[in-house]
Amino acid sequence: MSSSSLINESDVKAIKNKNYRLIFVIGIPGCNKGSQTEKISNEFKYPKISMRNIIMKEVASNSEIGKQIYELKSNDKPLPSEIVVSLLINNLKNCESKTVIIDGFPNRLDDAIYFEQKIVPIELIIKLNSTEETCLKNLAEAGESIKPEELKKIYETRTKEFDLLEDFYSPYSIIRDVDINNKGIGEVNTLIKQCLYPTIYSIIGKRYSGKTELSKVLNERMGIRIIDFNGFLKKPEIIKKKDDTQFVVTQFISELRDMRDIRVLIEDFPQNKEQYSYFVHNCKPFERILFLKADNASCLERLNKIPLDDPNYISSSELNKMLYKFEQNKTFYDFLKNNSKFDEVNVDNHKILTIKRMIKALQPYCAYIEAQPDSNAKEELFNKLNEKYGYKEILLSKIIENAIKRKTI
Repeated sequence: MSSSSLINESDVKAIKNKNYRLIFVIGIPGCNKGSQTEKISNEFKYPKISMRNIIMKEVASNSEIGKQIYELKSNDKPLPSEIVVSLLINNLKNCESKTVIIDGFPNRLDDAIYFEQKIVPIELIIKLNSTEETCLKNLAEAGESIKPEELKKIYETRTKEFDLLEDFYSPYSIIRDVDINNKGIGEVNTLIKQCLYPTIYSIIGKRYSGKTELSKVLNERMGIRIIDFNGFLKKPEIIKKKDDTQFVVTQFISELRDMRDIRVLIEDFPQNKEQYSYFVHNCKPFERILFLKADNASCLERLNKIPLDDPNYISSSELNKMLYKFEQNKTFYDFLKNNSKFDEVNVDNHKILTIKRMIKALQPYCAYIEAQPDSNAKEELFNKLNEKYGYKEILLSKIIENAIKRKTI
């Protein structure tokens, strides 16, 4: 059977129509990704597909593909991408869940690109990083015997392939690394679960301090998704138990976990210490909390610009009560300042300056380097910036070239 006939186009169409959220998990043998993905699968009820089990099952079936796989593996040759992806498609097409965990794919850049070209773009790869010593120790504890020299060969091959994956996908924030060395099973599990969520930012401040307006600007300029926590609190199922902090935050975390966005900005959350602590413990730390500093007069001024028939309009007396309540919560905001990445932004400054200040807080600092074609100055300067400040190089031409390969443009 030729490789080109392995993939059924109707299966591909069915997978595209289901719009799965696919969570790929990769790592060297002995990194415990099998047991860790099993834990995630059981906790969140996500079906799991193990590429190792699929391949072993195909070989055991003695099918034409199974015989081909056996022959290739016997001769220590990699499996063609067409075979690997076709096996994945056959096991994925009937999954009913919207989210599926794929254990052990992609182990090669060629496989990843082929999958994207034939099926859908890859959105998330969780890569478990471990030393050879850690892998040997874990394999021994699991009762799996492997010679150190055999693992060394696998380790070196996989590491080279993973480096290619990392280099290719790093500009798209697709790969999330988890270091498992010198960590317990529970700690690693927590770090893996944190990878399931987008990078989370928060914007808090007084009523009519300009949160919604500034959030819209950040959405337009940076493509960051805005989530209104107060809007979430108005859902019927939440209103019934709005005073149960753990229930409310647990439901909110569940919604975040199903989002496919790389970054989100939550408006008006957290609102108290209990919400913050429960959220950080059960979801992940905030990447940044933006605190909008505004005096009461400017908040009242913004209110006066709102038409009386606007659904968001409130009376000035009601606003004054809210502003007073906000100021009584100073202890909580001092707590956030001391326990999180906290940025205070004075919104009473010029609007453009305020926007620039917020964008600076949310996005990495970028330096554009231009030099003569035959000059080594660009490479030398980048090496200095990388060595001293940890700058990463992003080549626009490379991003476009890779996007064409991935068929994402």
